[in-house]
Amino acid sequence: MTYQLQSLTPPQIARLDEVPIARQEQIIAQTGEPLRLVSSYYLVKNASADFTQPHETARKLDAAMHELLAQKGFWDGTMQIVKPEAAAQEMPAVQVLSPEKPAVKSAAPKLGKVSKIEKTKPFSV
Repeated sequence: MTYQLQSLTPPQIARLDEVPIARQEQIIAQTGEPLRLVSSYYLVKNASADFTQPHETARKLDAAMHELLAQKGFWDGTMQIVKPEAAAQEMPAVQVLSPEKPAVKSAAPKLGKVSKIEKTKPFSV
């Protein structure tokens, strides 16, 4: 299996960051930085030794990027470039919440008050 991104030309590589990314605000909130497809391209290229060596993670990223580019119309030239300001207005702000830990219930039974300590009787056979 060959890498699908290896067919990109230098002008196409330069345009990768023009591809509109949905939920970019969520990505920034979770990772601290935006998803950059140019950087992702070079990650695939470097991990695969210029697309010559098999690398499982690089192949998965290559396939995911190729699918994203196909969905956005990058390959057939129908891609609609969205300015970052317009994308921010179209998409409502999303608040990322950290998952709450459920309260841990004790499995031990509750003990009542002990009014009198009973002495154990000796056991005889």
